[in-house]
Amino acid sequence: MRLLRRHAAIPRQPPGRQTQRWLVGCSLLVQGLHAFHLPTHLALAGPALTLTGLFFARRSVAIPRLLPILLALVVALLAREEHRHLLGRDPGVSFLVVAIGLKLMEVRSRRDVTVVFCLLAFLLPTVFFYSHAIMATMVVVVAAVALLAGFAASRDEAGPLALRPALQISGTMMLQGLPVALLLFALFPRLSGPLWTLGTERAGRTGLSERMYPGGVTKLSLSDDVAFRVDFEGPVPATRDLYWRGPVLTHFDGRGWSTTLVPGEGQPLVDGKGGTAYRVSLEPHDRFWLFALDLPATLPSRARLTREQQLLSLDPITQAMQYRQVSSLTDRFPAVHGDEIRHALPLPYSGNRRTREWANLLRAESADSWALIQRVLRSFREDPFHYTLEPPEYGADGIDAFLFAQRRGFCEHYASAFAFVMRAAGIPARVVTGYQGGEVSPVGGYLIVRQADAHAWVEVWVDNQWRRIDPTAAVAPERIERGLGAAVPAGERLPLLSRLEPSWAKSLRLHWDAVNYRWQRWVVEFNLERQQLLWENFGMPRPEPWQVSLALLSAGGAWLAMLALLLLRRRQPDAAQRLWERFCQQLAQAGLPRAAHEPPLAYARRAGQHWPQAAAELWQVALAYCGARYGAPAAQNLLRLRSAQSGAARLNLPRKPSSVGASGVGHKSSPE
Repeated sequence: MRLLRRHAAIPRQPPGRQTQRWLVGCSLLVQGLHAFHLPTHLALAGPALTLTGLFFARRSVAIPRLLPILLALVVALLAREEHRHLLGRDPGVSFLVVAIGLKLMEVRSRRDVTVVFCLLAFLLPTVFFYSHAIMATMVVVVAAVALLAGFAASRDEAGPLALRPALQISGTMMLQGLPVALLLFALFPRLSGPLWTLGTERAGRTGLSERMYPGGVTKLSLSDDVAFRVDFEGPVPATRDLYWRGPVLTHFDGRGWSTTLVPGEGQPLVDGKGGTAYRVSLEPHDRFWLFALDLPATLPSRARLTREQQLLSLDPITQAMQYRQVSSLTDRFPAVHGDEIRHALPLPYSGNRRTREWANLLRAESADSWALIQRVLRSFREDPFHYTLEPPEYGADGIDAFLFAQRRGFCEHYASAFAFVMRAAGIPARVVTGYQGGEVSPVGGYLIVRQADAHAWVEVWVDNQWRRIDPTAAVAPERIERGLGAAVPAGERLPLLSRLEPSWAKSLRLHWDAVNYRWQRWVVEFNLERQQLLWENFGMPRPEPWQVSLALLSAGGAWLAMLALLLLRRRQPDAAQRLWERFCQQLAQAGLPRAAHEPPLAYARRAGQHWPQAAAELWQVALAYCGARYGAPAAQNLLRLRSAQSGAARLNLPRKPSSVGASGVGHKSSPE
């Protein structure tokens, strides 16, 4: 194959215009894939330098050798200023994007062209540092085909290849390597965690936080981003039972709630027998918490349970992961330790005076804690409170303003106010954040939980157990029963996929989500556990290293052997060759074999000397063969050859004695 020819020396001649076009086109394509996740000035610097290099190359202007070095130092300083360090994912990718543009400014030989393509091949896979989605993979595959085509075109000894031949070479190489890639993906040993830990930009992730301030959950509810997807092993529970437990907030600072570090480990408080089993595919959020239905009965691998019954991973969730979980759908459970109750009582010494007075009044008028809880819920239900995604700004004494003045808020406002009233009345209470509900995909049958489903509710200590109380259900019960779209007043802005009315855009998004989910489940989340299940299907639950190596070598060797047989197999002669061989065989049977070194026209001339009556027909066959084999257009000459050979086949040639042929000459089917 021309791409794989060895070169004793690479001539130092400037690349031609077609090679320049391949270089610039491939560089802009690969650099452009990073435009959305790098700082704007660094993302634009790479393509700008690439085009600058093309400009100077087209005008044969020599660039000072020190200029790329000085520009590289400037870029390093900019990357250092932007990222505060030079080591890590973002600084490294930024520098590579710009380095390719710098290298293009000094391309003077085919060796430089090779270096640029190698840099591009190194930069291309870094796209997966930022996204594993199927769309990103498709774009990378297209870019890889273009990159191989450009490399093949620029390395051809006869000059740069045209677009179509270069793409044919590239596509062939990709198809030949695909089985090996699939084999390595399925069988190559996997680690339980990543090979390295990359710095991540937390500001780029959407998700719940360990703090809840007014407006925080509201912002999440305007996002259609997927938080996680769930495949239930049985029927999907009712929406009102889908409380996905996340961070538990016990500390109130006068304005918002935050988590409190409680020492000690928790244990599942419910039995998993007869519980609801499901598998969660969690999107990365760069924090430690996992999500499970109230109340988790089992622990995933590499996870722990806090005393507040929150699932936590031992590692931050920096990439998509999957885990199986069993939960018991309950809204009450006992305390693990007395510290839980003690941490669920404190309030700041001052602030929200009217709310404190109201709580004391309710405490005095209520027979017990449960009666007080019902009084507050009845107030939310009967007084003019409004559930809205557009609440006003609440400053100091925000709970007073919410309960007695504005009365407009989202779930975090109701949960915060309810928990404050409980504590002010002497009832231990804490805020739980997570997600509530979800949407069953009509395509895949799985549950999609989005950031728009973010929710906050309250747990109160009553009758010697924690009870889940959702004050939002008192104000907007349709939010719990049917989702966000059913509860928000008409006219307020809603995410597309939270709207109840069907639309072609929503249907298209759901179908695409089903494709992306299957890709994520079977490809992105193919981890050590899934690989072990694959080995179990082949009868080897825990294969030894030598067994894995043998399987890889055997399968890979079989594929390479098949490719070798295909490449070494003798090519079938084309139509013109077959017709010519048939003609030669006819003359050989008549006693005139063709000499091994004899050209077609010379053979026809010799045959005409022995059969003068058929000399014209024999000459036409040889002439038509030469035209079909070496001339153009081949199709017309092939028709002439077929017609001439058919005419020659009808000739009644008298058999000549064996001495007619050249001494020692035998028949050969090849014309050369």
